[in-house]
Amino acid sequence: SSGINAEYGDCNKIDFTYCSVNNLELAADLDKHVSQFHSELRGSVNAGQTRNGTIALEFFEKKKARWPFAAEFFTWESWEVRVELVSATSTPEQQRRQEVIGTELAEKVFY
Repeated sequence: SSGINAEYGDCNKIDFTYCSVNNLELAADLDKHVSQFHSELRGSVNAGQTRNGTIALEFFEKKKARWPFAAEFFTWESWEVRVELVSATSTPEQQRRQEVIGTELAEKVFY
């Protein structure tokens, strides 16, 4: 079955628990696009440098086509995530940034 069910996960690097889908096909497609975004964003960032990027995700419902019209898509939610990638120059700085990111992410997701 290609149904979509929710499951919970924990981030490895920041203190954050999230909800995700356990549909393998959807997860693989999303991972492909996020990995490409990640690779392009990281590029050749050196310590102290900053890179910026934006990735968008839309959730939509597809209405079946009725002859002679094409199928219609209705977006019911849209996310735009703006990322600023900064290379930490030390372990304490990296830990501090991870704490800040976890707090900011929780604020954006829950409020």
